[in-house]
Amino acid sequence: MTIPTSFSPGEMVEIDAIIGNGGAASAHFRVTGDGAPLTPKKCAPWLFFGIRGVRGPGDNDRTEPFITASVVRHLQQTHGTENVEVQWLDYNPATVNVFLTPEVDAAVAAARQTSGTLTDSAGTSRIEPVRIPKKLPKELTDSVAIGVSKAIDKLTSIKNNECADQHVVLAGYSEGAWILGDALQIASKDLDPLYSRIDHVFLWGDPKFDPRSVAAVRPERASQRPGPLNSIGIAAYALKLRSQYLPDDLEERSQSYCSSPGDPIDPVCSTPSSLLNGEPTGFDWAAAMDTCRSIWRAGVTEGVFTGFSRINPQSSCGHLRYTGAKAVDYMRLGP
Repeated sequence: MTIPTSFSPGEMVEIDAIIGNGGAASAHFRVTGDGAPLTPKKCAPWLFFGIRGVRGPGDNDRTEPFITASVVRHLQQTHGTENVEVQWLDYNPATVNVFLTPEVDAAVAAARQTSGTLTDSAGTSRIEPVRIPKKLPKELTDSVAIGVSKAIDKLTSIKNNECADQHVVLAGYSEGAWILGDALQIASKDLDPLYSRIDHVFLWGDPKFDPRSVAAVRPERASQRPGPLNSIGIAAYALKLRSQYLPDDLEERSQSYCSSPGDPIDPVCSTPSSLLNGEPTGFDWAAAMDTCRSIWRAGVTEGVFTGFSRINPQSSCGHLRYTGAKAVDYMRLGP
C-alpha cells in the first residue's frame, strides 16, 4: 500500500494498494482542514463518568457535589488530578416537583391506610398487604427515557475510544442511578467489550433498587449494613424489576446504596413491605416520603437542610443524606 506522507488542503490524494495475487485497488479523496497530520488521542489513565439526579431545592445546577467531593476527589488524590478525566452526562433531570404530584399523593395516602396488621383465625399476625398505585409522574419517566438513550450513546463512545487501557468508574444518583442501570442492562451486548475496563459502578438512592442483587450488599464492615432486605425501589415497583439488576460482568464490582430502617428511610429506593417484620412498613414509608416532600415544598436549601439533619437525623429525608464515604472505602479495598 502506498500512502502519501504529506499533503496540502484542497489537494487530491490517491492511495494505491496491491491486494492478494496481483489484484489492485485505489482510492481518491480531497484533503480538508489545515492539512496537519492527525495526532494520537491522549488518554487519561482513569475516566469518571457520572449521571446526576436532583438532590434537593438548593441543587440549582443539578450536579452532585457529594459524589465529586468523595469519589472523584479520591480518584484524583490517588492517581493525580491530571490522570483522571471527569465527565457528566449532558441531560436534563426531572424537576424536584415530581415529589409533589398527584401520583405521589395517592401513593402516600394508600400506604398510610394499609399499614396495619391482620390476625387470622389461628392467631397468626401479618402486615396488611400494601397496595400503593403503580404510577409515576410522566415528567420523570420521559426524562429517564431521554437520559437512557443519551447514556447508551455516551457509553458506546467510551467503548469505541482509543483508550483500551483506561480504567473507568461509573456513578449515578437518584434518577441518574436509574438511567445508568437501565443503560448498562439494555445495551449489555453492545457494551460488553467496555465492561472489562470498568473498575466500579456506584449507585445511590436508585428508584430501581433490587435487594436480591449482590451489588446491594455493602462491604463487610461493622459500620455498614445491607440495604433493605425485602423492599424494592419505587420505579421497580411501579414498572418492573429488571431481569437482572446489573450485567453479570459488573455486578460483583458494583455498590448500590439505599438508606434503610436504622437510618432515615429513603422512600425513593424502597417501597412498603407486605411481609411480617418487613421493612419499611406502609406507615414508615409514607412518613419518610412526607418528610422528603416537606423539604421540597418549603424550598429549604440543601446546606440548611443538611445542618438540621445532623442535629435530628431521624427527622430528615433519607434520599438527601447520602455521602460517598462508603464508596471511597470500597475503592480502597481494591478492584
